[in-house]
Amino acid sequence: MVLNLTLLGVSRDFEQEADQLGAQYAWNAGYDPSGFITFFDKMASEKGYVKSASFFRTHPAFYERIVNTYGEITCLPIKKEVLVDTEEFQQVKATLKGISAEFPEPKDRPTLRRTPQCGDQEQEIETASAVWSSPDHALAL
Repeated sequence: MVLNLTLLGVSRDFEQEADQLGAQYAWNAGYDPSGFITFFDKMASEKGYVKSASFFRTHPAFYERIVNTYGEITCLPIKKEVLVDTEEFQQVKATLKGISAEFPEPKDRPTLRRTPQCGDQEQEIETASAVWSSPDHALAL
């Protein structure tokens, strides 16, 4: 089956343009645009893929995004002073951390995307079965 990403209304070109404009907007606002590179690096670490590309992905691979953003940043004029962090940003982070601590995700919540562990196939089948037999199974997806 062949699927064209334009049918989804998105494209990797749009994502690349958004990354480029985001770096420029950050620079124009006085912020250090290299934060984009740090962000993409963290996302690649969390998602577990850096170079991998897939025909079906709507976003470019993180490696490509890092290289392209670095290229964009090197074309921007050098500013002597750029904002890397602000007190307001730290306040928002602290607030969000407090909120997320109030509502932790249950460790044993059912999921269909759980990576099976050695000898754990029966547990995975029971978990999947419980999700599909639940009247709210669409919420779990």
